[in-house]
Amino acid sequence: QKYMLMFQEVWGRSFCRTIEKLVEVMQEYPTEVEHIYSPSCVPLVRCAGCCGDEKLECHPTQTTNVTMQPGQEYVEMTFVEHLTCECRKRGRGRGRKRKERQKAKECGR
Repeated sequence: QKYMLMFQEVWGRSFCRTIEKLVEVMQEYPTEVEHIYSPSCVPLVRCAGCCGDEKLECHPTQTTNVTMQPGQEYVEMTFVEHLTCECRKRGRGRGRKRKERQKAKECGR
């Protein structure tokens, strides 16, 4: 059975917004090597999506801290979650890398 998303729905679902993402604990705490985290990633609400203009990127405008206990040991860790997002001008020298441009091209953006 074929299922087709119409343009408006594709645009709405891909535009800059908050969405739950799985984030590696080690990505957030690269120096915390004395513990093994299982699971190794945590669900966090983060900004993601497209802005419809190469000069813009999706950024958080409001954040909050959330404390979690990843792993069996009683170790509390604080992570940043995004509450709201907006499209902002990319910082100087932060243009897309060739690999990212290729990825976007493959995705049809």
